[in-house]
Amino acid sequence: MGIGDRLSALRRPRPQPAGVRSHPTGWWDLLPFATHRIELAPGVWTIDDERTPPVADARTMLILQCLGGDLSGRSVVDVAVGEGGFAFAFARLGAERVVGIEAGATEFRRAELARSLLGLDHVELLHGDVVAELERLGRFDVVFASGALHPPSDAAAVLDAIARACTRVALVDTHVAGPGAASSWPTEDDLVGMLRAAGFSRVGRIDPEVVTNGRVWAVDHTNRVCYLAWV
Repeated sequence: MGIGDRLSALRRPRPQPAGVRSHPTGWWDLLPFATHRIELAPGVWTIDDERTPPVADARTMLILQCLGGDLSGRSVVDVAVGEGGFAFAFARLGAERVVGIEAGATEFRRAELARSLLGLDHVELLHGDVVAELERLGRFDVVFASGALHPPSDAAAVLDAIARACTRVALVDTHVAGPGAASSWPTEDDLVGMLRAAGFSRVGRIDPEVVTNGRVWAVDHTNRVCYLAWV
């Protein structure tokens, strides 16, 4: 049974007592989600397949390891938050302040829906330009950036903004230009150079084959890399 079927009862108009959480108008049109498998209630997922949910994803675990296994009292900004799965994972793992930024309208609405259903009101979701929002928000212990360099974004400007916002560690997970291919993505060498130019003191590539039995993220690894960068 799909997510739409499992939650179909919520579509039917019915009286609600005062104080019951309201859901975004037309939320059923947002289902199923496209990328983040989030458990909204026991056994009810935004995507009905076996992909790794963000709360168990190796990238989440990497951030946890970088902070000594404890996010208590920490602040995290998820740049290009998408459907919200990683921001919600960090909040559930104990981060004190969690902010997600998303430019895409559909992805942002899905994140808002999931936040509403999960009751994670302390997670702040912002719909807008990554660089402008980072400049306004101040600084965070962790910047999580998966997919933040999507063309036509200015990769150098985004990485500069990430570095200015970061006080501890940033995770950058992105596609790169393949060998000899014409591409609007940066090459891996360019990416490393931009991270160093942005001011990170140490930059390390994460090998997916080493981290979790061949799987770091639930997407095709082709021409995709993951870096940790420390201030």
